Amino acid sequence: MQAQTVRGAVQDAAKRPVAGVVISLLDSTSTVVARALTDERGDFRVVSQRPGTMRLRAQRIGFQATLTDPFALGVGATVTPTITLEGAQVQLAAVRVVANSKCGRADAGDATLLEVWEQAHTSLSASLLGAGTRGLTTSIMNVQRVMDPGGKLLGQQLGMRTGNMTQPWASLPIDTLHKRGYVWLDRNDDLTYNAPGIDGFVSPLFLEDHCFKLVASKDTSEIGVAFEPTPQRAKASEIRGTFWVQRANAELRRVEFSFTMPQGVPTPPVPAGGAMRFARVPNGAVIIETWELRMPLTSREQFGGTRTRVDQLQSTGGMVVAIRRGA
Repeated sequence: MQAQTVRGAVQDAAKRPVAGVVISLLDSTSTVVARALTDERGDFRVVSQRPGTMRLRAQRIGFQATLTDPFALGVGATVTPTITLEGAQVQLAAVRVVANSKCGRADAGDATLLEVWEQAHTSLSASLLGAGTRGLTTSIMNVQRVMDPGGKLLGQQLGMRTGNMTQPWASLPIDTLHKRGYVWLDRNDDLTYNAPGIDGFVSPLFLEDHCFKLVASKDTSEIGVAFEPTPQRAKASEIRGTFWVQRANAELRRVEFSFTMPQGVPTPPVPAGGAMRFARVPNGAVIIETWELRMPLTSREQFGGTRTRVDQLQSTGGMVVAIRRGA
């Protein structure tokens, strides 16, 4: 089967190339067919496995999206459009927190919540696409810690690794997590925690499985989009947390999340969860700068009833200490 290719460039109003723009190829039903991230020259390339009437959506962090007019993408064809960004700059400083939650797909939410979520979503998409950027090498310090239930450090291991820029951990497909949940209990009552990946956060399934609302931060320079399982997911093992976006430039700064337990499994006294902090690099890509996953090691006690005891806390994480291009 012949593939259809869109090979284009993105520029601003002054005709200067713009790097780090998330390009989405949309079909006639507005379904995302393919995504790409513009390079330093503003160039991008997306491939569709089927022909049809398409549109391109250009999302730049801190700006409203630009949507092109529909165009025909014929069998085996290659089109070379130039996109001029027209979206106005987003003003998150004036966004006020609204207590109501919106569940399900993002288009069901109010305009203010949707505006902040779209900025977080753009940063997440840029991080996901940037992980495949060629020519960039990262040096990462890995940190493994073991603590007692009170948080006292019992042991620590540090290590360095260098390689191509990738996501810091492997994650299961979002449809698997949707079906099985994020926490699994085996026959020995041992818990397995499955951390979400960036591809999961940007998936439509994640929107369908969670409710969203704007929340305030102690740091007035940030605004948060909090998420929690929908009522239909109350019995599943899920995640809840917050995306924290900077008001000044609408960049996603950090994500914090925790796990909910499967039905019938008590929540450990020290909950499991994780956090990620993001940063933009000069080529426009977004990277996960630091991360940590925290998991309690638990056992079940039988004293007039079953209760969960935390024996130790395990923490695994890392930090990007250098990014290199070529030599």
